[in-house]
Amino acid sequence: MKHILLLIACLHIFLAHGQKHDYIWTISHTLGEPLASELDFNHDPPLSVPVEREMYLGGGTNASLCDKDGNLLAYTNGIWIANKLGELMENGDSINSGAWANASAAAGVSYLVPQGAFFLPMPNNPDRYCLFHMFIDLTPITASQTKLLYSVIDFGYNGGLGKVLEKNITLIEGDEFLNFNQATAVRHGNGRDWWVILPHHMKPVYYRFLLTPDGVSGPWEQSGIGFKGPSENFFDYAYGQRIFTLDGAKFADYDQFNYIQLFDFDRCSGLLSNPVLIDHTLTANGPSTVAQGVAFSPSGRFLYISRFKDFNEPDADIELVQYDTEANDITASETILASCFSPVPYTCGMSNMLLGPDGKIYIADYDSMAFDVVHHPDAVGNACDFEYGGYEFSVSYPNTWLPYYPNYRLYDVPDSPCDTLGIDAPVTSIDQVKERGKQIQVFPNPATDVLQLASFSDKPISGIFLLYNSIGQQTRQWNLDAERPTHKFTLDDFSNGIYYWELRPRDGHAVQTGKVIINR
Repeated sequence: MKHILLLIACLHIFLAHGQKHDYIWTISHTLGEPLASELDFNHDPPLSVPVEREMYLGGGTNASLCDKDGNLLAYTNGIWIANKLGELMENGDSINSGAWANASAAAGVSYLVPQGAFFLPMPNNPDRYCLFHMFIDLTPITASQTKLLYSVIDFGYNGGLGKVLEKNITLIEGDEFLNFNQATAVRHGNGRDWWVILPHHMKPVYYRFLLTPDGVSGPWEQSGIGFKGPSENFFDYAYGQRIFTLDGAKFADYDQFNYIQLFDFDRCSGLLSNPVLIDHTLTANGPSTVAQGVAFSPSGRFLYISRFKDFNEPDADIELVQYDTEANDITASETILASCFSPVPYTCGMSNMLLGPDGKIYIADYDSMAFDVVHHPDAVGNACDFEYGGYEFSVSYPNTWLPYYPNYRLYDVPDSPCDTLGIDAPVTSIDQVKERGKQIQVFPNPATDVLQLASFSDKPISGIFLLYNSIGQQTRQWNLDAERPTHKFTLDDFSNGIYYWELRPRDGHAVQTGKVIINR
């Protein structure tokens, strides 16, 4: 018990100093309207805050950055960088300088690259961050993402308002036949550095880069991986979305006109492996869908996509679909959760999506003044509780692509070959749930006779605690009527296996989920 109490104390300290770099999402406003929104996850539920903002963030690149305590530091539309006051950061102009940026700026819109930028903390330098951003060239064929660039920001300047020290540094450059989809990032298994993964747009090739205290190195190429057939037709592959699970163990690549590729990812080597094809597009008449967005549930078990169905037909639908990545046949596990026929006043404009710090999946909806929401992403099928317009904004029209954030609260891979720096994750020997913003723990894991639920902060827990088996069937429900910080459950009649737990607090706080192994 002493060890558990000590661990809880350490966890409480960790949460108090958590890496909340993604706790404020900057949301667009309607062109010409005076107010925009910030989605602030420092509140539970997250608060929609009206703000005056010069920068327009709709239709493409949208990235924001908070300090470790969740206070806004900077944001960008891919054309210029604003400080926390909304003003131009020193030397923050002319990001992605070129014809495409000039055209976007002249139109008063953001740089038209969805998931086109993200911030990463520079290892071992708390004041310095790197902004990675995609660059578009107007090629003879079309507008192509031909470069991955980065810029370096230091918040030690100008009283914390920051200064761009270097900008538009080229990491890789191509042409109309060597171009790229969106980059994503995940923490290296050593707990300090960062991998940046960049897919080739037209070939089965992935490039990786590594951010260390010495800067950015790479690219290294991994070719011949996955199911993407080489093509010289730019329009064979486009848009879609790419994302890692919160633990960085899996990577999903969702192409617009094709299919979902699911990979294992090695955080030590930066290599993808074991590709799985989730073929959601083929009908008797051939390809019939267009990709919109993709997100993993907090545990990484369930994969969600939005898609245009029967895109070539006049009555095209948009659908939200769930897949169980632990099913023997992932494609066959498809569950359609929603389609275009939605309740008034919300219509079906589901676009890209993002797992929030509160463990819910938010879906950009370009037909409403709200985000659609998956409230319980780790529940199977309709139990995930999808809600059209589940998060309404008080002002403006959030017609925008959501920003992209890596999991800033991911640390080392314990006992791996690259776990050599002594940077240990704050949680060991009990279940560190992979959900952002977690406030409770479930232990021991694996469990034998008893499972315990405890609050990190010693606040009382009341509500409903549920266990699901490996195929998503509910096996037990406990009502937590007594308001105390710990609860204990006996496991006498449980079979061995992997179970998924869900806590639905009675106080209105976010639902929390995780995974536990029972081995009796």
